[in-house]
Amino acid sequence: MRELIVKGAGRLAWEEAPSPVLDSPLAALVRPIASASCDLDRRLIAGLTPFKPPFALGHECVAEVLDVGAQVGTVKRGDLVSVPWKIACGTCRQCLAGRSTACTGVARHAAYGVPAGGHWG
Repeated sequence: MRELIVKGAGRLAWEEAPSPVLDSPLAALVRPIASASCDLDRRLIAGLTPFKPPFALGHECVAEVLDVGAQVGTVKRGDLVSVPWKIACGTCRQCLAGRSTACTGVARHAAYGVPAGGHWG
C-alpha cells in the first residue's frame, strides 16, 4: 500500500506503508477510490498547522468496503461508502440522531487524516 506523506512545508511524497488490518468486530476496512482536497489539506501541506511532519495526508473519500467486523451490520464487502472527516462512535445519542459531527463518544476533534489521531484516524 502507498500513502501520501507530508514531508515538510510544500513537500509531498508517496511512500510504501503497511496495509491496515481489521482490528475490531465493530470496524470496517475500506479502500479509497476517490478523494478530494479541502481547506485543511492546503494548510497542512503549507506547514500552517501545529502538526509536525512527516505524516500521512488525506480524508473525506469515497471508498470500497474490503472487509467488515463480525458485529457490523450496516455495510458489507463490496459496498461503496462515503468516509467523512469526523471520527464518530455511531452509538451515542448524537450519532443515533444523525448528528455524527457532534459525537460525544470520541474526542471532540477526532478526525481521519489529521496527525493528531495517528494513522488510520
